[in-house]
Amino acid sequence: MIIISLAILLIYLPSNKAMATIDQMISAIENAGDRTYSVIVRDQETGRRDRGDAWSAVDGRNRRERAALDGATLYLRSRDQYVLYRYTPSGQTVMNGSDGLTNWLIRPKREVLVSNNPQAFRIPMPEDLADLLTLDFSDTLQQIRERYKIKYLGIVTVEQNQEKSWAYLHATRQNRRFKGPRVIRIWAHPDTGLLRRIEFADIQLQGDPEPKKLIFDLMDQKQLPENWFTHIAHHSEDAEVDYLPPQ
Repeated sequence: MIIISLAILLIYLPSNKAMATIDQMISAIENAGDRTYSVIVRDQETGRRDRGDAWSAVDGRNRRERAALDGATLYLRSRDQYVLYRYTPSGQTVMNGSDGLTNWLIRPKREVLVSNNPQAFRIPMPEDLADLLTLDFSDTLQQIRERYKIKYLGIVTVEQNQEKSWAYLHATRQNRRFKGPRVIRIWAHPDTGLLRRIEFADIQLQGDPEPKKLIFDLMDQKQLPENWFTHIAHHSEDAEVDYLPPQ
């Protein structure tokens, strides 16, 4: 009986630990303040940074002047408030954002576009992530909890910060019919559960046949200006603003 009991504990304890950890992560995000994540795209096989323009928006007439996702910066606050900075090869900045009520888009030398349509100017998701990834990471983690087999693999370091250790989860897709990456790796603060890093493996980005890793890595938790998620915080006072009619 003792041996059987120990076997049962060995089977279910890691799973229970994984569920407890991801539940803690969801709770931590819902109660977190402002967070800043860097966005990284890497080649799945070589691990090199992707400097192409896959999963990018055409921001001008020159197709080579696209704002790439790799190297972007994502700012988050509560539910539905975000700002995403992306950069073109010549160093110009394209910004998508939402203050929770209006969505907006700022492009170089063009009018600022603002809309009350919640779907306007949203970041185009890779097909592999369309049903999974939102910029509210608590929703994404809840989807992972429901649709993936999650293993807790202990407290480890990550390559970006070898001086600190993080709780590490490995998630494998359970249903092949679900449009989501086969493997997701997640790192979180071992005490608070705050999402430190999430990596989506074998992602097919638009216009690029090679599989990629898409990574969000926590850079900062400093408080941002109160109006940071409004468009007026990111353009000059004399910029032309075009308010699109509701659809």
